[in-house]
Amino acid sequence: NFTSPHNPENNFVIMMFKLSSISVGLLLPGVSPISTGNQYVPSAWTPLILLASRATLHVMAQEDSDYEAPEVSTIIAKPKPVSLFEDIPKKAKAGKSKGSKGGGESCVGGCSVDCLDFSLETTEVGGNGQSGNMFTVTALQDLEITSFAAHLDDYAFNATELDSVRVYTREGTYEGFEQNSSGWELIHDVLINDLDVDVDGYGNLTELEDFVEPVFICAGTNRSFFVYSDVGVYYTNGADEGSVFVADAAMEILEGVGLSDEFNNTGIFSPRVWNGEVRYNLL
Repeated sequence: NFTSPHNPENNFVIMMFKLSSISVGLLLPGVSPISTGNQYVPSAWTPLILLASRATLHVMAQEDSDYEAPEVSTIIAKPKPVSLFEDIPKKAKAGKSKGSKGGGESCVGGCSVDCLDFSLETTEVGGNGQSGNMFTVTALQDLEITSFAAHLDDYAFNATELDSVRVYTREGTYEGFEQNSSGWELIHDVLINDLDVDVDGYGNLTELEDFVEPVFICAGTNRSFFVYSDVGVYYTNGADEGSVFVADAAMEILEGVGLSDEFNNTGIFSPRVWNGEVRYNLL
């Protein structure tokens, strides 16, 4: 029986049991089922999640999140993840074929010593999640971004052979282009089953492999990125969209937005902090 620390009147009960190799979760808003007799009433329970036996269920209560149970009488047969995050996910699209091209602009540079293999991480704390993140990087020095690590949803362990992580980029800001693919360039498209996904996905970053070509950002300019996953990503609620969340001597990573889809009719959640790490070289 879980009770919200922010509102004790909002509580819910989760019942877990196992059928063969599948763990079944049922959710009942309200009080204990024993005191109401609802443990014997199938229609009172809502299918919450069907998980592979190695998966982990993370329950988070959001102060501004109200759960309303639909009327059901049977348990869905096909495993399907349902998030209790504030940013409720939509159904993910099928992945595209593997393969991508690089992009960016050339910078003059000037680095001569200790120029390779730098990284800057935002955070891994999660706390919320959706299908993807858009965020902006401001370069303080001429640099090239070579790869990302990202905080993938635990459902990555059940990814299909078509599910992938895709990385898009565009010059300048993403503002006004959250629902418009115009100007965005697909620079990375990797199948999730080809990645070394951490068994304890939540709170751990997954390497997305090197980009086919690095992305160049000249000092004093901005470049935005969109990290989208068919199985979803974890991110963190921010304080001020467009403000600097983390920085080093070479770059700043700004707070961005969470997205529920890949451009088309996407829901936009702001401010959201991308959970991940940027790998780069100085030029």
